[in-house]
Amino acid sequence: MLDAIKNRRSVRVFNSKKVEEEKINELLKAGMQAPSAKNQQAWKFIVITSKDIIVEIANMSKYSKPCLTASLVIIPCIDKNKITTPNYVEQDLALASENIMLEAVNQGLSSVILGTYPDKDRVNFLIKLLKLDSNLVPFSTICLGYSLNDDDNHYIDRFNKDNIIRID
Repeated sequence: MLDAIKNRRSVRVFNSKKVEEEKINELLKAGMQAPSAKNQQAWKFIVITSKDIIVEIANMSKYSKPCLTASLVIIPCIDKNKITTPNYVEQDLALASENIMLEAVNQGLSSVILGTYPDKDRVNFLIKLLKLDSNLVPFSTICLGYSLNDDDNHYIDRFNKDNIIRID
């Protein structure tokens, strides 16, 4: 697992190869294994393989262009109907999003996360585009696929002793 953590990079250009269904299922399993406050699991995961919809998502913001080449987009959403611990739901969805991206590395895929929540314009764009129920709030937008370059997911040492405060 440490290899996936070390090697995960934000990749913004993908080749045209489709992500296999079994890999999609593993990504979703990873997302659903994330810890959540009081096990609320207040999430739904939207899986998009329709190239037409993915290209539309690229219009969400000027930073959404990686969608143009992605063959898969997963949008973890807050499910307001399942919230039992409201102060921690964003943490839960962030953990689920990271699990998906780490599993992508494990599956030989690349990914990039597009900031979505709490940007109201981006959230409303996706709600309208995807015709979501009022109980679903898009949290993040994860573009996935096979990278153009085999070495895009590679280790870059970010360890910095200056960022550590020890209390012994």
